[in-house]
Amino acid sequence: MARASLPAGTARDFYRSLGESAVEFLAICRGEHEPLAHVHLDDPTRARLDELLRNRTPVILATSHTGNWDLTACAVARDYPLTVLTKSLHAEGVDRIWQSTRASFGVDLVRAETGAFTTLRRAAASGRMVAVMIDQAPIDQESAERVPFLGETAFVDRAAGLLAASTNGIVLVIGARRDGRETRVSILEELARCENEATRDFVSRVTHRATLALDAFVRAHPDSWLWLHRRWKTPPKRRATLEAT
Repeated sequence: MARASLPAGTARDFYRSLGESAVEFLAICRGEHEPLAHVHLDDPTRARLDELLRNRTPVILATSHTGNWDLTACAVARDYPLTVLTKSLHAEGVDRIWQSTRASFGVDLVRAETGAFTTLRRAAASGRMVAVMIDQAPIDQESAERVPFLGETAFVDRAAGLLAASTNGIVLVIGARRDGRETRVSILEELARCENEATRDFVSRVTHRATLALDAFVRAHPDSWLWLHRRWKTPPKRRATLEAT
């Protein structure tokens, strides 16, 4: 699927889903919990999360803007300790509402700034699941790899692989799709370090395989992904603010 060859009706279905997601998030902004009941982790996903956390295995969630991603984070945080790497919105008032709403439902938010990597690494090592987005253009080229995505080359952030490598953790690629009023969440792929695999090789493999898994998901459910991002833009050449320190 190239970007210019989407199935008929994708735009209509996407905007309908986006509108429904906006209404749902406005509801939880008012403190309503009912929308969270419509988020469902499938049985294998829930069982795997339970097993990994029970065994104190660091869990890195390579997630994306699929389904109702904010609602999903709030729903997951009810049952699991969840830390999310977040960017700040340019509109300060909207950003304040967005961040405070997620925090009120138990989502631990870490801003993408200097020192964030250390905070995320400590969270993962302490037994919290750490979620990072893999479907946005990263802040700079130094923190990314070029990977094929939906027929074109995209820059993909390496944070998921770096966090897993530094904690000896497991990366779970997560996808969410809307099914009527319901949001279905599942593991698309699980990525662990092979014995004696070099850090650089592992990070590169995670970055490529996670993107490939997301690519397959979006091709199967194109209306469930947020197409409004400038996904294929070229980020600037500058030092990353998310440092592996």
